[in-house]
Amino acid sequence: MEPYNVNLNGRILTIQPLHDGSFKVIDKGHEVGRLFPEPNEGVTVWTSYGLIEPEEAQKIGALIEEN
Repeated sequence: MEPYNVNLNGRILTIQPLHDGSFKVIDKGHEVGRLFPEPNEGVTVWTSYGLIEPEEAQKIGALIEEN
């Protein structure tokens, strides 16, 4: 799967989809975390591992869903 960029409030992040359904988040060439989509009552909740705060994970997840 091909990586793509998203714009989070002027911050360009590279998103690398992974085979397990998670997404690697890269900022300025460095992995800052991984996001995992978890369906919950018709809404996707984004869980993060790494340096990504939960609120930021939801914003990045929304950008991922737009792609």
